[in-house]
Amino acid sequence: AFDLSWDAAAVTPEWAAARKAEGVGLVVACAWSGNRSPEHVERALRYCREAGMLIAAYWVPHAYRSPAYHLSQAKDACGAMWPNLAFLALDVEDIGSGDPPAEQWTAPHLLASIALVGLAGQRPVIYTARYVWQSTGLGDAFADLPLWVAQYDEVASLESVTPFGGWVR
Repeated sequence: AFDLSWDAAAVTPEWAAARKAEGVGLVVACAWSGNRSPEHVERALRYCREAGMLIAAYWVPHAYRSPAYHLSQAKDACGAMWPNLAFLALDVEDIGSGDPPAEQWTAPHLLASIALVGLAGQRPVIYTARYVWQSTGLGDAFADLPLWVAQYDEVASLESVTPFGGWVR
């Protein structure tokens, strides 16, 4: 898998074909950061799909606007590739900085965001890091959803992941 993050504008058909040749089977793009979308998300996803990879996206539903507003921004960024997404991850970001505000990650806010993803025809996934999830106080109420773990140790192994939030390996 490859996370495009903010590099969608740099994706070309040649880049996508080269990643596929290297064995990348899934590309995930940031569709909405909570206050803006990267440029050319739809185009990057299209090139990767045309190269034969699965495509997915993630979004951050900050509390200062409604989950519906944020989801509409993510959907707009994905454009015509929206129906082709393998999943749409809700990016539960670090709340320690105060932006987004700590009250963002209440269970009702996250539940509303998850429900909207399903209503929009996408498979919801939680994307978060262990230390972030633990700071939210959300516990294990969402362990029935798939988890995409953000772990910044540069170790490409599930063995280095310590389960949290009710999720298991």
